[in-house]
Amino acid sequence: MKLFYSIGVLLSVLLLSGCEKGIGTSESDQGAPGVGITAEAKQGALTVTEAQEATLGSQICVKGFIVAATRLSMSNAEFSAPFTGNTALVLASKKSDGTAEQFTNDELFPVSLSDASKGIKDAYNLASNPQYHNQYVYIIGTRETYMLLPGLKKVKAIEIDPNHVVTSDEEPDTTDDSEQGNEGDQGNSDDPEEPDTPEPTVNNILTVADAINAPEGKSIMVKGYIVGAVSSSKDNISFNYPTFDGNKTAIALADQPYDPGSNFTAKYYIVYLSDSSNSIKKALNLVEHPENHNKLIQISGIVGFYYGTKLIIEVKDYDWLTP
Repeated sequence: MKLFYSIGVLLSVLLLSGCEKGIGTSESDQGAPGVGITAEAKQGALTVTEAQEATLGSQICVKGFIVAATRLSMSNAEFSAPFTGNTALVLASKKSDGTAEQFTNDELFPVSLSDASKGIKDAYNLASNPQYHNQYVYIIGTRETYMLLPGLKKVKAIEIDPNHVVTSDEEPDTTDDSEQGNEGDQGNSDDPEEPDTPEPTVNNILTVADAINAPEGKSIMVKGYIVGAVSSSKDNISFNYPTFDGNKTAIALADQPYDPGSNFTAKYYIVYLSDSSNSIKKALNLVEHPENHNKLIQISGIVGFYYGTKLIIEVKDYDWLTP
């Protein structure tokens, strides 16, 4: 009897553990490390357009092409190699031609890798795996708002479909050169190529009040006093000199110094340091350099969206100023 009881317990444990697999996932050699996607889930997979309309918070399987890599915001999306963004993928219903101009934001579906199941980020981010660019893919995750767009978070499984047959409407759009120009005067093959669009130029130095209104993707230069350290969210600002609660991730600028003896109500502007060079992050964070508190600084960088607000997401250069 003891033997039969032990066997029964063992079978119960095995059955219960088998039920813990995610919806639509199965053991496989493909897809996320140690996890594949069932045929039933693939059959019911949503297109990018359908996934955009899915209920917030629902677990879905979405299918499409991996057309770009990005981090922090869609303004950083990279549609051709070399890829540096390793925290998110971008899906579309057709393949990329390597340019951002091909798509509008309502044709794209960002997928977070930062909160994906263990191993997925390393296995599928384009910075480490550029071979997956323009590959057809199935992804299971939770439908959320991400980077201000309908997107996917908490990814449970990814599977590349190398056997997907690309249809004509999934190919990148092409431009017929014969339709360009008039009377043969334009579009001549002997004409020199048009120069590439220049990178955004840095505007005049902005105050903090002005920088708050700068658009995403813009290169700006802003000056202000370093008044605090920021971590985790735009509301988690530490003014606690000299430790600053261990926050090295970002700093906050204001148009006036921080006065611990008053009710500080000045507007502030966040400068994210973790996406800057190690030397800049080390030089500007207040934990390692509390002496930077209330110093006047001039910072140039690119505006992006993070922490639920617009901020400088990548510092390019800085200079200390005399008040």
